[in-house]
Amino acid sequence: MNYRWLYAIFLICFIFLIDPSSASSSEKEVHDLNLNTYLAQQNKASLEGDWRYIEGIRTPNEMEQAYMVLPTTKIPIEFSRLFNRDDASATFSTYIKIPSRFVGQLMAIEIPYEYSAYRLFIGNQEIAKKGKVATDLRYHESQIVPAIGYFTPQSTTIFVTMQVSNDGLIRGGFVENLSLGTAKAISTGITTKVFIHTLLIGCILIVGIFMIFIGAYRIYTRSLYIFGVFCISIALRALFGVPFIYAILWPNFDWLWAIKAEYALTCLSTFFFVWLVYNISNKLFNPLIFYMTQSVVVIVLICVLFLSPVIFQKTFFYAFLIAIPLFAYMGWILIQSTRMKNDLAMNNLIGIVLVCLAVLIDFFNGLGVLHLPPLSFAATAFYVIIQMFFLSKQFSVEVTGRLQLNEQLQQLNHLLDEKIYERTKELEEANERLRELANRDGLTQVYNRHYFNEYMKKTFAEVIKEHASLSMLILDVDDFKKYNDFYGHIEGDQLLQYLASEMSKVVPKEGVLARYGGEEFAIVLPNYSNEQATAIAEKIKWHIQHQNLQHAASDYGFITVSIGVATHECKTQYATVNELINAADQNLYIGKNTGKNKVVY
Repeated sequence: MNYRWLYAIFLICFIFLIDPSSASSSEKEVHDLNLNTYLAQQNKASLEGDWRYIEGIRTPNEMEQAYMVLPTTKIPIEFSRLFNRDDASATFSTYIKIPSRFVGQLMAIEIPYEYSAYRLFIGNQEIAKKGKVATDLRYHESQIVPAIGYFTPQSTTIFVTMQVSNDGLIRGGFVENLSLGTAKAISTGITTKVFIHTLLIGCILIVGIFMIFIGAYRIYTRSLYIFGVFCISIALRALFGVPFIYAILWPNFDWLWAIKAEYALTCLSTFFFVWLVYNISNKLFNPLIFYMTQSVVVIVLICVLFLSPVIFQKTFFYAFLIAIPLFAYMGWILIQSTRMKNDLAMNNLIGIVLVCLAVLIDFFNGLGVLHLPPLSFAATAFYVIIQMFFLSKQFSVEVTGRLQLNEQLQQLNHLLDEKIYERTKELEEANERLRELANRDGLTQVYNRHYFNEYMKKTFAEVIKEHASLSMLILDVDDFKKYNDFYGHIEGDQLLQYLASEMSKVVPKEGVLARYGGEEFAIVLPNYSNEQATAIAEKIKWHIQHQNLQHAASDYGFITVSIGVATHECKTQYATVNELINAADQNLYIGKNTGKNKVVY
């Protein structure tokens, strides 16, 4: 019995001593990356911060079990800083705290790109993978392309694991910030970024092609030709740089050739950029420096094409060191050219300073010294716009003398064309007014009988072809002859004008109101059933009746109308337009002979 009590006491002590500690640790774990505030504000947050790591590739289960004893590091981090070498592998994990409203929603993690191979897990579920991750680097394969991993969290705490391996590429490791957010927010952000980038690429490519055509046509303007090729090489390079649009256009494109294309097109862009400055520098650019620089660029280009990325990346970055004094030298040359009143040099000075600063920033980004967004493409796009404007201006100045006579002739032709256009427009407007007058009744200003006949023929033919409905209303002013005899013809004309105006307010906009003859009016209602047309007729009769227009010679004492309605539709069809009109006329006749002030259908 004593042993049982001792066992119970020991168990209680174990619970109080061990479980509180575990709960505290768990609480600490889930707050490694607390994204509640960020996600609540913008549905997207960066995952930079403290992550646990271990060298080598481990499963998510292994990382979770050993989580509390693992060292921490700030992400992003390069292997060269973490392990003092680029060729390494490691596994990184962290707990993420998200708002409860995101539980059960489709979420996503954006991996912009990594200079390595990686696998990303949420819990034990793999959501993204690029290349082949391996502890033994003989089996490793890098793949530098962006990716999006989708998942649906089941709780407010998420365990994220990132396996990374690198076989010697510069900036290997966990070097890019991941972004977590709703699937919509992540997709929208990427789509916007790709759209803007693609738009800039398209604009620069079009400018380049345009400049090459101009340069080929006017051979002596070599700057235009060089600038055009420079634009095309920059645009093509942007396809293979961040955000790696080539991966969207050609998903199966080999990443090795993609990285070779990026570096090779960078070399070509540099080649034509230096050539452009040399060409506009008023011969101040030392030819020896120019040819030495271009030779180095060509050598680096050959290395890129025929060597592995591990070798040509380092060669590229070492060779790039000459860019710093070269940029300073080109700036000095352009300043001297500006002092010699070279406007083109002045404009290039502004663009080149921007491009050089952006390229230097991207260079240090590539070395991992800085972690800023890529700027060289945006700066180059701005420079291209400046160059396009001023090169076009220079070209315009050069050809103005030769084209002056032609421009004068074009101006005369333009003036003549304008006069012809004005006269033609006036004639068309006059003809249109004549047509309108010819189609309008002179008294009531509604359509006349001629227009009505033509419109009915055309509309009836369309109705027969499309098996649609067509309603026809014929309206007659009751006792109009007596009105004329009692009040006079002038009052009778004014009455017709007034009635036409009031009916125009009631007839639907798709309907056509015409004076059929004397005191009779016709109303055509395409696609109206007999019931709908009858309702319109009743509305017109009611509207006129409630105008309370005095008619002493009428049995009613005020103006009334009788309306006959006929409809061509499935249950009542007419072979010709005249049959439809006659049917409406017959119904009108019935209304006139059975008391007037009626709608007969």
